[in-house]
Amino acid sequence: MQQQDKYEPILYNLPHSQEIRQPKNHFAVFICSLIIVGILTLFAIWYFYLQPTQSTPGVMTTELPENGSSAAVASKVEPTPLPTATPEPAPAIVEATPEPVLEKGFLTLRSSPAGADVLIQGSVIGQTPLQDYELEPGTYSVTFSYNGQTFQQELVITAGEPTEYTHRFQGFASLNITATRSGCDVKINGKPAGRTPLLVEGLSPGSYTIVVSKKGYHTTEKAVNVGKGEHQDIVIMIRRLGTKRQPATVTTDRPLHPSERLRNEL
Repeated sequence: MQQQDKYEPILYNLPHSQEIRQPKNHFAVFICSLIIVGILTLFAIWYFYLQPTQSTPGVMTTELPENGSSAAVASKVEPTPLPTATPEPAPAIVEATPEPVLEKGFLTLRSSPAGADVLIQGSVIGQTPLQDYELEPGTYSVTFSYNGQTFQQELVITAGEPTEYTHRFQGFASLNITATRSGCDVKINGKPAGRTPLLVEGLSPGSYTIVVSKKGYHTTEKAVNVGKGEHQDIVIMIRRLGTKRQPATVTTDRPLHPSERLRNEL
């Protein structure tokens, strides 16, 4: 019992004005919570209902009335194709028209005597005789040169046409050789000169030996002298093999033809 007396409650006489109350900090937390919830609610309303609808490429939104409210209905629209650059047309390839090939002309040059140097437009192209030398159509300056003598001539060349020209140098002799039979071979001073009838030009003054021959006929030889610039007609009679020469008798006073005079000499 003595121990119980030790733990007896102590009673205090508290005045009635001092009441035990709950602390006020719980109310403040409640108010803050309401404020935060309100803010979040307003943000959600603004985000989902009041925020302007952003247009998405390729999607068009149309507001249609439904139960007194408007809702955004998205309808997909085919995207408008972007304008593409029109390729420029490739430049037309114009084929070059080939230039027409001009037909050439042909030039034949001879000289008396032969072997003269020939120059065309100042350039040496050969010696006479010059046969069928090709040139473009046009006018050309042709020069002949022989033993110090020079002669110049303008010649016109026509496309596809032959042009011939012969120049005789001054101071040279010529022989016109014929025989009683055509086609006889003629040699002058031992060199073949051609067949009868034959015109030999460009001979220097002096003596020449003419030999005429033909198969089945006697060979005939004749010597002639020519002067500067002189021209002679020579007629040579040839006889068949096996025939004898008969003397010719002249009974007329008329001038003898060269062939008759030659016949009498033979």
